[in-house]
Amino acid sequence: MVQAEDGSARLKLVDLLAIPKPSTIHPTAVRRQHLRLNNSTRWDHIELDTPDGDTIPCILITPHKYSGVDVIAVHQHAGMFALGKSEPAGLAGDPSLAYGLALAHAGARVVLPDLLGFEERQRQWSDDPGADERLDALFRVANGSSLQAKHTRDI
Repeated sequence: MVQAEDGSARLKLVDLLAIPKPSTIHPTAVRRQHLRLNNSTRWDHIELDTPDGDTIPCILITPHKYSGVDVIAVHQHAGMFALGKSEPAGLAGDPSLAYGLALAHAGARVVLPDLLGFEERQRQWSDDPGADERLDALFRVANGSSLQAKHTRDI
């Protein structure tokens, strides 16, 4: 990103995305359900309730040999709305995109969320998830925000 002359390009971007200070963003509730345990990792399903009333389903992979590193692994878009957190977790989709699982095997604790509109968070307003995403984005723009701002706040 090109720096503004007054050095405030980052602040302008944060303002544009309507992002509060990260230290002020906390889930209102967290639910955890154990999924499985294997030789190298523990798998849990996590649900995070957001201050704006949404729930973010996540997979949490915790290695037995935890290195102290925590990572948020975000899935690709590619118009593949049925896929979300499962692809970087190596549970579905392209195995070459299972980077969250690879990071866990390297010792990082990895949380893999579904972005709004994907996998467990599909809107299902119609039979076309792409149209649902566009409609959601238009609603947010009409209300002075954006879908990108929502994704960024959720992450």
